[in-house]
Amino acid sequence: MGVIINFKGPTWFYGMDAVIQLFGAIVALTLAFYGYKAYKLSKDRKYLLFTIAFLLLSLDLIIYALLIPAAFAYYTFYSDVYVGFLLQAARMLNFLFIAATLLAYTLLIAVYSKIDRADTIALVSVMTIIISGFIYRFQSFTGFNLVSVLLLTFIMAYTCHNCITRKTKSATSVFVAFILIALGHLFFVGAGISPVAFLLGHLLQLAGYSSLLIGLIYMIGKKKNGKKNTTTK
Repeated sequence: MGVIINFKGPTWFYGMDAVIQLFGAIVALTLAFYGYKAYKLSKDRKYLLFTIAFLLLSLDLIIYALLIPAAFAYYTFYSDVYVGFLLQAARMLNFLFIAATLLAYTLLIAVYSKIDRADTIALVSVMTIIISGFIYRFQSFTGFNLVSVLLLTFIMAYTCHNCITRKTKSATSVFVAFILIALGHLFFVGAGISPVAFLLGHLLQLAGYSSLLIGLIYMIGKKKNGKKNTTTK
């Protein structure tokens, strides 16, 4: 099938793995929803890019959650059955997973670095899709995760700056979230050496999605308290 998501961990973990990815997708969709609400109110393009980035992240997490159990079942029980079109569809989903992940990280960099020129964003996005094509063509599981870590390093730098300057719980949670997600990708690189690395990678990413959700809860709580204080005055 040629999936970039290699089976490196114990077989019993794949069901839990799918649940982790679905949880991450729900978090990403929630962030996209609030990003879109902010865009509707302010018409600021950065919120639109933020929304698209987290929609892409939710897409890649849903693809992962569906593709892993399906591919595992195929290789384990139906490897001698020709599935034709479904096989081609799985390959396409595999490419979409790579491109959606890297594009999401690229757009988040554009948001944090305050790039607002549409032509610059379009050019960088096209380059990201080309890189995704090369990663897919050579089935480079390591390459995909290393490029992800490189992009996340820029995001961590910006979120670290926000954490230091704003000194809020939400900013700290977001910074920690991207550290954990980047560490997850690093552990995936080592998944070929030890199945434990595969397990730890997914657990770290679960912690990262949870930290993003906590950051969102802090942000919503802060807004509600601000409204209450305004009403009281």
